[in-house]
Amino acid sequence: MSRINIYQAFLLALELDGHIPAAAALGCPQDDVIQAITAVEEEFNAPLLVCRKTGAWLTSEGKQLLPQIQAKAEASK
Repeated sequence: MSRINIYQAFLLALELDGHIPAAAALGCPQDDVIQAITAVEEEFNAPLLVCRKTGAWLTSEGKQLLPQIQAKAEASK
């Protein structure tokens, strides 16, 4: 995985409705964004984000943990 911030990649995938547009915005391979999402989910030990062709959305756990993910993204800037 390239040197992308996993929290920022996660939030960008949510904001842009998927890992493909997030990868384009970050200028990295799609696999890097997928790995970032997986890393965040493993850190929180829960499925957090669903990515489909129709978009991306948070799971119920993701909705609860979003403020913590946002704080980690901000702290890592």
